[in-house]
Amino acid sequence: MDESVVAELGLRVGQPMTAEMLESVVRAELVTKAKQKALKLLEYRPRSRKEIASRLAMAGFEEDVVEEALTRLEELGFINDAEFSRAWVNHRVTDNAMGSARIKWELRHKGISTEVVEEALSVVDADTEYRSAMDAAKHRWERDKDPDEWSKRRRLASYLRRRGFDWDIINKVLDELAGNDGLD
Repeated sequence: MDESVVAELGLRVGQPMTAEMLESVVRAELVTKAKQKALKLLEYRPRSRKEIASRLAMAGFEEDVVEEALTRLEELGFINDAEFSRAWVNHRVTDNAMGSARIKWELRHKGISTEVVEEALSVVDADTEYRSAMDAAKHRWERDKDPDEWSKRRRLASYLRRRGFDWDIINKVLDELAGNDGLD
């Protein structure tokens, strides 16, 4: 039995146990194991509440045990979807050159509420997104040796769209890159 369960329930050696007490010990032990598993998952990388809940469910924990464990971890500050979302947005914009649409889809897929996603994306302005798109596009544009500019533009536009950039930004990037090549 985990020491935290013993301390939490105030158990002593030789203490008589009723069926109700034994049931609460078993439940507390399950919740503790779920919390430990969740913390192990968080050691690898930050995760959303939904991601952890689904991983705990796959590990065989019952829904009520998962809910209690996650609630306790949220109270302790180990799980925070708003903080996770802000970090995710920052990483995806600066390190991976992703657009708002793609980031929004990823966060929603991870179970983050629309309000939290919108708040996290509020720090990404059009200029930041443009610079991110330009960074992602430059290398591909220079590497593409196709003499047909329209084919080149079409491929790059498709690539940027898959990365979640909107058409206004894509057109601006394409016009600038084509203009720099003297192909305008």
